[in-house]
Amino acid sequence: MSGNILLPPSPNWFMCDSVDCRSEDGLMVTASFKSIVVYHVTPDERLPKILKMIPYNNKKVLVVRVCPNANDPDFGHSVASTGEGGEVKVHNLHNGTVTAHHNHHLDSSVNGICWGSVGDEAVVVSVGGGGRMIVWQPKFGVHQMFTFKQFKEISLVEVNPKSPSQAVLAADRNIALVSIKDGKVLTMLQGHDYNVYCMKWYPGEESSSSPFTEEAFVTNSRAEAMMNTGKRTPKPSHKPLPNEGDNNKDNWRNNSNNSNNNSHDTTPSTGPFLASSDYGRNVLVWDLSAKKFVTKFNVPFSTSGYKKQTVGKDKGVDKQHIPLAWHNTQLLSSTIRGELLNWTLWPGSAKYKTLHHLHSRVLYTIHVIGDQAITTGQDRYFRGYDLSIGSHSFSLPTLGGFSTSLSFCPQDANRLAIGSQENSLRILNFGGEIPLQTLTVWQKIKGKIYTLSWHPEHEGRLLFGTASGQVGWTDTATGHISSFAYYHQKSVYKVEWAPRVCPQNLDKLDNWCAYSFGDKEIVIRSPSDLMADPVVWRSLLPESVSTKAPKDITEFSFSPDYKFLAVGAFDGQVVVYRCSDLALMVTILVVRKSVQHLLWQPTEPQNPPYILAVGSNEHKIYIFHLDTILNGNVEDEVLTQAAGELCGHESRVVWLAWSPHNTGILASASYDHTIQLWDTNTGKPLVNYRGHTSRVFRVEFSPLDTDLMYSFAEENCVHTWRPSLQTYKTPSDDNVVLKEYKKEHEASSTVSEESMPSHQAKEKKGDGNSNKDEIRSATCVNVNSSSSNSSEVGSNKKAAFKSFFPKMHSVAAHKKSFHHLIIMNMLAQQQAEGQQGQGTEKRGQETITNSSEEDLEEENELENVCEDEATTKERITEVSEKYKCLLEKDGEMASPDSFSYVLNMYGSLEQMDSLLADEIQVHESKGNVSHAGLMHCWRGSLDEHITSAARHKKLTPFLVAAAPHVSFKLGQMACEAYADQLAEEGDVIAGATHLVLINKIKEAVDILTRHKYFREAYTVARCRLGYDDELRATVIKKWVSCSIYDGNYDLAATLQLSEGWLQEAARTLSRRVDPGSLFVAGQLYKAAGREELAQAMGTAALREAALRQDITRIEPFLAHMPELNWFRAIFCCLQVLLHVLRKADKQTIFSYLIKSDQDIEEVENYEEHKDKLSKRKKQDGTGSHGATRASGKDERSNDKKSTDNKPWELGETEKQQGDNTQTLQQQVEENEGENGHQGMTTENSPITDEAIPCEINGEGGGGGDVLEAAEELETVVERVRREWKARGITQDQHNDIYKAVTANFSTQQLPTSLKQLWLMVSVAVTEMLLSPSPTHSHKHLHTALSHVQAWGKADQALHLTHLLLPKGTQDLSSLGPAFVSKDGTDLPCIKTLSWLYHVSELSLLNSHVQSEGFWSAVQAEGDQGMKNVEELTEAISTKMGFQATSIKTLEESNVDVSAEKINGATSVEVITHIEDTNTTVSPSFKLPQSKMDLLVALHSCLNGLKRQQQQQQQQQQECLEQPQVEGSSGFSSPKKLLQEIVDKLRSEGSCSENELLSLLD
Repeated sequence: MSGNILLPPSPNWFMCDSVDCRSEDGLMVTASFKSIVVYHVTPDERLPKILKMIPYNNKKVLVVRVCPNANDPDFGHSVASTGEGGEVKVHNLHNGTVTAHHNHHLDSSVNGICWGSVGDEAVVVSVGGGGRMIVWQPKFGVHQMFTFKQFKEISLVEVNPKSPSQAVLAADRNIALVSIKDGKVLTMLQGHDYNVYCMKWYPGEESSSSPFTEEAFVTNSRAEAMMNTGKRTPKPSHKPLPNEGDNNKDNWRNNSNNSNNNSHDTTPSTGPFLASSDYGRNVLVWDLSAKKFVTKFNVPFSTSGYKKQTVGKDKGVDKQHIPLAWHNTQLLSSTIRGELLNWTLWPGSAKYKTLHHLHSRVLYTIHVIGDQAITTGQDRYFRGYDLSIGSHSFSLPTLGGFSTSLSFCPQDANRLAIGSQENSLRILNFGGEIPLQTLTVWQKIKGKIYTLSWHPEHEGRLLFGTASGQVGWTDTATGHISSFAYYHQKSVYKVEWAPRVCPQNLDKLDNWCAYSFGDKEIVIRSPSDLMADPVVWRSLLPESVSTKAPKDITEFSFSPDYKFLAVGAFDGQVVVYRCSDLALMVTILVVRKSVQHLLWQPTEPQNPPYILAVGSNEHKIYIFHLDTILNGNVEDEVLTQAAGELCGHESRVVWLAWSPHNTGILASASYDHTIQLWDTNTGKPLVNYRGHTSRVFRVEFSPLDTDLMYSFAEENCVHTWRPSLQTYKTPSDDNVVLKEYKKEHEASSTVSEESMPSHQAKEKKGDGNSNKDEIRSATCVNVNSSSSNSSEVGSNKKAAFKSFFPKMHSVAAHKKSFHHLIIMNMLAQQQAEGQQGQGTEKRGQETITNSSEEDLEEENELENVCEDEATTKERITEVSEKYKCLLEKDGEMASPDSFSYVLNMYGSLEQMDSLLADEIQVHESKGNVSHAGLMHCWRGSLDEHITSAARHKKLTPFLVAAAPHVSFKLGQMACEAYADQLAEEGDVIAGATHLVLINKIKEAVDILTRHKYFREAYTVARCRLGYDDELRATVIKKWVSCSIYDGNYDLAATLQLSEGWLQEAARTLSRRVDPGSLFVAGQLYKAAGREELAQAMGTAALREAALRQDITRIEPFLAHMPELNWFRAIFCCLQVLLHVLRKADKQTIFSYLIKSDQDIEEVENYEEHKDKLSKRKKQDGTGSHGATRASGKDERSNDKKSTDNKPWELGETEKQQGDNTQTLQQQVEENEGENGHQGMTTENSPITDEAIPCEINGEGGGGGDVLEAAEELETVVERVRREWKARGITQDQHNDIYKAVTANFSTQQLPTSLKQLWLMVSVAVTEMLLSPSPTHSHKHLHTALSHVQAWGKADQALHLTHLLLPKGTQDLSSLGPAFVSKDGTDLPCIKTLSWLYHVSELSLLNSHVQSEGFWSAVQAEGDQGMKNVEELTEAISTKMGFQATSIKTLEESNVDVSAEKINGATSVEVITHIEDTNTTVSPSFKLPQSKMDLLVALHSCLNGLKRQQQQQQQQQQECLEQPQVEGSSGFSSPKKLLQEIVDKLRSEGSCSENELLSLLD
C-alpha cells in the first residue's frame, strides 16, 4: 500500500485485551472491527506511527496478543488473534499473512488468548466456552485441550511472565492458577463479588520485588489507629464461601490480612503479584505465594465529585469497566468517567492520585510503553501521557464506523470535516500546534451523517444531512447545532449551500439557502427561519418545464458560479436548469444507469468553461462540455454525445473530485476498491490507488498539497496517499478481493435497484443494498433486505409452475425485434383509433337530427365495436412490412395473427375476453382444470365452469370454498382468511383468487403485484375493475419497474405505450444500446411531439448501427428519418473503407486502389462469397503459380468476389485480435501449402483482382498495359466523393453536413474495438473531406492518425496510411486539394502520415522475419544467396508491383536493368541500382516469401524514409525518429526495428555481412 492511514479504526469496546503492547520495541497492536492495526510508539514521534493494517477475512477480530519476546527467532514478528467464528490465528506482522491457525474450540466462542512457553517452545494459550483451555504450538501445529468442568466459560487468560508455563484463568468471579503443561489447577483465588474484567501480572524484574514499599506503611497509620482503637468495626467484604465454615481452620481466607481485618499482618509478601478488577469497580492485588489478596480497594466513580445512583448487586448493576496496568511499583486504573488514576499500594489499603481527565467517557484499556501510558476508551481516542514528566504527549482520534462524507473548509484549508456512522461529526485541524487536533460534535445529531457542505462565505458554518432525515448546521467555533424543524421522511443524501433560485418567487428567503435532497425531492430552506416549511424545488418550475423534469432524482449540483443547476435521475438522465428562472437549458441522454455524482469543474467565476463530470452505476465516467450551450442561452437543447468517456473501472463509480491545482485532472472512487486519476484533456488514466481493501466511497484532493489525496472506504479508516508514489495506472484485472465481492454482491442482490424508484429501493433494502446507497449513506455492512424475504416466499412455490397464458407465451416467444414490431403496431392502432374517434364524433353529430332513438342506439353499439378482423390484419401487414428493417438477420416475420393476438391483451374488453377464452380452451385441452377454473374466475364466467365441473366430477377445494353453505358473512370471512393463509404458504395465485371471490379486487391485485404476478394482476384489474384507471395504472407502473430491473425493456416500453405514456416508453427503450431499440425510441418520441429527442435517438441508432457495421439497417433508418440525411456522408465513407479493408485483410499483398466500375459490396455477403471460394478451391485443386497466372482475365474477374474476406475476421476484442502478423503468416503458410510452395496465386492476390485488371502473361504485356490499367483505378478519397455525388450530396451541402457531423461526433475517446476504430477513422476522414478550410482538414487528418496510433497495431496503421496514400508518400493528390501545395510536405500531419506509412511497413516486416514460418519458406525454396537472373527479375518486378518474367519486361517498364549490370552482381548491388534508377513507390505491399523479397522490401521502405529525411534536412529533423505527436506510443522507432531485423538475419546466417551493412547504412 503506497499510502498512509490518517485516522485508524477504533479498538473494540468492552474488552481489556483488544489492545496489546510490547515495551521492548514500542510495538502496539489493536483489534479494530475487521482488521488488526499495528502501531509503533516512540517518545520522539508526536503521534504513533501506523505501520500496517491487516484485514481479518471480513470477520470481526476480538482479541490480539503480540509475542512478548521480540528476539524470538520464530515468532518475534508475530501476533496471535481470535475473532468471530472461534478460530485462533498467528499473523506475520511484516506482510500480514496467516502463518498458522487452528479451530479446535469446537465452534464455541474464544474469549481470551495469551503467549506462553512449554519447555523452550512458544505456545498460544486460548480459553473460551465449555471451560476449555487449548495449548497450541503454532510451529509444529500440535495442540492439547484441557477442560475444567467447574467452569462454564473462561473469559480471560494471562501467562505469568516470570514462569511462562503457568497461567491464571478468570471464570466469572473466580481466578485459577493452572499449569499449561498438564492442565492442573495449582491455586484457586476467590474474593471478587462481581465477574472479573481485567488481570495484570506485576512486572517486577526481581523475583523478590514487591509493589509495596516500607515508606508506604507510614501513610496507613490512620487506618491502623482506627482498627486498633476499635472505633470502627467494618463489615465483612465478602459472603461466606460454600466450603468455608467453622471446621475449615486451614482455609487461607481466615488468615488473610487486609484493610477489613482487626489486626495487621506484618509478614512480608514474596509474590508473584497479580492485580485484578471486576465489574463492581473492585480491585484486588493478589500474592500468589500466600494464595490470598493483599489489598482490596474500590475505585471511585469519579474524582471530580460526580455521583451516580447505583443499586445493589442483588438487583443487578451495569457492567463498570476498570482497566489496569503497572508502571514500576505503581498501579494505574481508570474511573467510569474516563480519569486516569495512579495508585500507591501497601498491604491492606491504597490511595490514588489523578493523572489526567483527557477522556470524556469510560476507558477500556491501559498500556504502558516505557514511561508513556496509552489509554483507549469509549470516546474513540488514543491518549498518550508521559508518566515521567506528568504531561499529555499525544492524542490520536480513531473511527468506530466507516466514514460517510469528507469535505475541506473553503476559507481555512487546514480544516477537514468528516462525517461517520457514529452519529457524530469530526473537524480536524492540520494547522494547530497539536497534531490532528480534533473537535467532535455529536450532541443533537440524530442519525448517521451522510453528507456535508461548507458555507461558501460564512466561515465555520457546516451543513449536514443524516439518515433520519435531519438537516442542520453546526458552528465549528462553538460546536452549537442548529437544526431545521422539517425532517425528510427518509434519508438525506445531499446538502449544499447556494443562492436562492428564482429570486423573484423566493424574495422572503435569505440570499444563501440550504438545499437538501431526500424523498426523491430537492427542498430549499432559509437558515434564518428554522421553523418555516421548506420550498419544494419542483413547485418553482415553469409549467412548460415541469412535465419534462425527471421524476426519480438521485443527485443535484450547482455550477461554480451558481448560475446553473444540474439534476441527475435514476434512469441516467441529466437535466441542467438556469437558476434565475429555472428554464430548461439542456437535457443529457447519454448515461444509461442511475446517476451517482455530478461535479462541475472548478474554475474562476468570471469565465467558467462549464465542464460537467458524471459518475453513475455504469463503469464509465462521462465528461460534458456545456459552455457553448449555456453561454449561448439556447434553451431546451438535447445532448446525446459526451465530450469524453473515461473507461477503466471494474465497477460503479460513486464519487468524483476535480483537482484544484491542475486543470483537467479528475479523481474517481469506485466499488472496484480502487481510486483512479484521469487526465480529462486526453482521456488517459494517470494513477490508480489500490490501498483500500473494500468499496471506496470518497476521494478528495488536498487544497494545500498538490501531491496529496484523502480517501476512505468501507473499512473504518481514512487514507492519505501521494499520486507520485503510485506504480499502477489502471485497476487490476485479477483483483481477487474484487471478484469475491462481485460474487457476494450478485448472490445478495435479489431485488432490483431499478424495480422501484431509487430511494424507495434504498429504504426497502435496509442498511445497505442501495443504489446511491453505500456511497451517500455508506450503509452497506449487512444486507438485510425485504427482498430476501420475498425470494424465500417465492422459493416455497411449486417448482414446476405452468403459465396461465400458454398461447400468449408461445406466440410471443420471438426475438426482441418481434416486440419492436408489436410497439409499432400498437402505435399505429392508437393513431388509427384517434382518427376514427374524431370521425365518429362528427358523424354522430349529423345523425342526431335525422335519426330516431333506436337508430342512435344501434350506431352507438357499432361505434364501440373494434375494427373487423380483415381490417386489423391489413393494417398489421402494412405496418410490419413498413418496419421490416427491425428484424434480426436470421429472424422471420411473425404472422398477422400472432401480432393481433398479442395486441388483444392491451386492446378493448371484448378483445381481452376473446383472448381469455382462447387461453381457457388451451388449458382445458391439456387437462389443466385448475388453471382453467382460475381464469374463469378472472373472466367472470365461474358459474358456467362450476356447473361443468360438477357435471364431470372435477370439483376442487377452490370450487368448494366458492360455495359457502352456512352464511354469506361466514363464507366471506373464511374465504379471506384462507386467502391469507395460502399467500403465506406461497400459493399466491390461489390466495389472490379467493380474494377475488369475495370482491376484494384491490387486495387481490395488491397481493399479486407484491409477488410479481403482474400479468395476472393486470388481468384481474381490467376484468373486474375496468373502470378503475388508477388501479390499472398502478399495476402497470409496478410491472414496468420490475421489467426494467429484469432487463426486459421491450416489455416495459410495450406496457407504457399501452397506457399512452409515449415519452416514458421511448425513454425506457433508449436505455438499450442496440440500433433497433434506439430507432423505435426515436419514432415514439416523434409521435409524442418531441422532435429534438427523436432526432437524438435516431442519431444514436445510426451511430450504433455503424459501430456494429450493421450496414443493411442504415439506409432503411435514413429513409424513415430524412432529417438525418447528413449521416449518409459518414455511411458512404465507412462503406468504401470496409470494401477496401475486406480485400486487404488476411492477404500477403495489400492493394488500396479501387476499380472505378466496381460496386461497393456489402459486408453481410461474406458468407456467400466464402461458399463460392470454397467451391472454387475444390474444383480447381492446387494448381501451380504459372498455371493460375495464365488462366486469364475473364476467369479471375468472374470469381473475384470469392477472394473477399470478412473484414473483421481478426476479432473484436483485444484478446481475439492477437498478433496481426501472426495471422498474416498463417495465411501465407496456407497458401504455400495449397500451391506447392510456388508463391501466392493470383486468386488470393488483391493486386491481380483489383489493382491490375489488364492481362499480363508470360509472353507479352508491357508498360502500356500497366498505364492503361492505372487509368481504370481510383483512390479511396476519389471513390468517397463519387459515392457522395451519386447519393445526392452536393458541394453546396458540405458546410451544413460538416457542422452536423462535428456536432454529433465530438467525443474525445480512445478506440476499444476494431469496429469502433474504423468508425472513428471514417468520421475523421469525412470531416477532413467536408471541412471548409485547409486548417480544419489538417486537424481532422491528424485526428484520424491519432486513432490508429492509440490503437497501437501496425497492420491497422498500414491500412490507414496506404488507404490515404495509395500511390506513395510523394503523391499527396489523393488527399485532396487541401494538402496539395508547395509546402504540403512540411505539414505536421503529413510528416506523421509519412512516418507511419513507412514504420508500419517496417514493423510488419520485422514481425514477419521474427516468425518461424518465414524461415521455413526460405529453407524450403533454397533461397540462400539467389543470383539467377530470372529469379532476380521476378523479385524486382514483384517489388515494382507488377508481374514480369524477363529482363525485357523490366526494360519496357522504364527500369534501367541491363544484363551486364545484373549478371554476376550481388543482390545488394542489384537492389541498390534499382533504387538509384527508379523512384516510383508501389501502390501495394507484400509480405516477403524469400530472402531476396525481404531485402527488396527493406530497401524500398528505407528508401522512402531517406527521401523524407532529405526533405526535412533544412529543419534539422531526423526522419528515423518518431514525430512528437500525441498518442504516438505503441510504435517502435525505425532504427530499433531495423536493428532487430539485422540481428535476426545475422543470427540465421542467411545474409552476408555486406548485405547487412548496406541495410544499416
